[in-house]
This record gives sequence, structure tokens and C-alpha cells, in this order.
Amino acid sequence: MDVARVEGWVVLTQTCDIVNFAEGRDLVAVAPLVKAKLGLMQAVAKGTTPAAAQLENSPGRTSLLT
Repeated sequence: MDVARVEGWVVLTQTCDIVNFAEGRDLVAVAPLVKAKLGLMQAVAKGTTPAAAQLENSPGRTSLLT
């Protein structure tokens, strides 16, 4: 992936998934929040890659959820 560095983490799991625990299931899913390079930002803006997505209220204009 075309990323410069991880800036933080985003919790993807919904509250209902955590409280409805079942053995053998992951409890919490997280994804890195990264500062993306221009090529990846353009692909996300065009919708041509499922590898990343923009996140509302991210810490920067070039921060993506991967």
C-alpha cells in the first residue's frame, strides 16, 4: 500500500458486536489511520480502490482508513 506512516487507529467494531460475544469470533476490529501519498488519495477520490477510504473528521486532509 502506498502510505507514508500510521497516524493512529480506528475502531471498526460496533457496540452490538462487542456485547454479543460468541466464542471464536473476534471482539474488536481496528484499522490503521495512515497519511497517504498523492496516488492513493486520487484513487480513493475516484473510487477506484477498495484498499482505503476517507474518514469523516480525520486528523488531516491526507489521512485515510486502510
